[in-house]
Amino acid sequence: MRAIFLMGTLFACNGNKIDESTFTQLYPKLVVSTESVDMEVVVLYTGQEEFQIINAGLAELKITDISITNNDDGVYQISPVIEDGLLEVEPSEPLTVLVDFEPGTYRQYDREIVISSDDLDNPEFRIPLNGEGIDGPVPDIELMPRALEFGTVLQNESELLYFVLTNRGTGDLIVDSIVLSGSSAFQLQADISGVSYGLEQSANIVVSYSPTEEGGDNATLTVTSNDPDEGTQTVVLLGNGGGDYEHPIASFNCPGDIDPPKTIYLSGSNSYDPGGQEPLSYQWTLNDRPAGSSTSIEEPTLEQTPFFVDVAGDYSIGLVVANTLGVESEPVICEFEAIPDKAVHVELSWDTSNSDLDLHMVLEGYDYYSYAGDCCWCNPNPSWGETGNEDDPNLSLDNRLGYGPEAIHITSPYDGDYNIMVNYFSNGGGGDSTATVRVYLDGILIAEEARLLSRRDLWNVGYVNWSNGVGSFIVENETPVVATIFGCQQ
Repeated sequence: MRAIFLMGTLFACNGNKIDESTFTQLYPKLVVSTESVDMEVVVLYTGQEEFQIINAGLAELKITDISITNNDDGVYQISPVIEDGLLEVEPSEPLTVLVDFEPGTYRQYDREIVISSDDLDNPEFRIPLNGEGIDGPVPDIELMPRALEFGTVLQNESELLYFVLTNRGTGDLIVDSIVLSGSSAFQLQADISGVSYGLEQSANIVVSYSPTEEGGDNATLTVTSNDPDEGTQTVVLLGNGGGDYEHPIASFNCPGDIDPPKTIYLSGSNSYDPGGQEPLSYQWTLNDRPAGSSTSIEEPTLEQTPFFVDVAGDYSIGLVVANTLGVESEPVICEFEAIPDKAVHVELSWDTSNSDLDLHMVLEGYDYYSYAGDCCWCNPNPSWGETGNEDDPNLSLDNRLGYGPEAIHITSPYDGDYNIMVNYFSNGGGGDSTATVRVYLDGILIAEEARLLSRRDLWNVGYVNWSNGVGSFIVENETPVVATIFGCQQ
């Protein structure tokens, strides 16, 4: 007897109603080939397991999603991925599911695989997923240097350079391939594809450069290996300037005129690599500094570095950047001048280390080390002139280790005479030392005097005369006398 389905009720062809309890419907039934997926993978490597989804029912199984719980860290990847629509599995036809596991560290990563389908008995089928990152032998490739720069080579001549390939890891390193692309002026001298290297084993990879045309050349060597996190590495080859290779560009903020002493900040943040081989490395150089300066670039490899402008004069600073392959930029040079913007600016420097010379500015009518009238190390900012005005002296630099500099300035002096003196305060082994004093008035160097001093010597250099907003310096350069006072007297 043939049955038809009409308006929710079954009838026979003769129109008689059939008992529904005797009717068998067809359903899908989801089963899997495993009770759990268990994986142990060496950290940095990727492992893979598979299992099958089987439709044990008699109707088509519709799978709407296959996912992994709590997988925000992305250590698991599962396929097939159902992005839109669904997967249909016919009865008795298995569907293979692949699970990739890449542990980030040495611990358990326990999750669940969730399969969503139209199985009426189990619409969300869950499978335990147990993964562990374990320790094991791992190769680690190192190529040094990452760029070979052949310099200038004449046509029809040849130059050989090499880089070193080393296995720094604990597992055997296998080189899958080494491919040269770019200018044919470069030639790889040996193919090491398929060669295996144990721990700390290395090889010198020799490359020749034989230019045949004018202009520069560049090429790239690509080394692929079984290193789990650096499986593809490159070495750049450059000859006769590199041709159209785009070198990194160094750039930094060149300061204008600076009022010393002052700390400025040099920033190379505008530097870049056109090929995107970043982050860059930085190398600052102090190419020139004025006589009497003892400054240096203390952090020469930072992107932004402080620089102390200690004395007046001309400075030259350079910056070279290198990309991640070690290819360097052309140097960029900044030249600037430090010019005092105070009315009176006096500097002291000397030529020995382990010695302490002190600069003094003594107000007319006072003796050296008079607390009220001597601007020096024991009273670096005495109160002179009118209250509230910028007529007080200031010891802005005090050096006790040797060489100097020391500096005293007055922004806007009131009328009077200001004696400039130097005291060789203590000798820690430096011995006799030549002291040099430079006097600037309104930013202009108007006097420079030098004198050989011994410990305890007191040298009267001269005095600044300030009258009606105009200053002059009278040089006395007297023979040093032995100081009898070594500290400020009230």
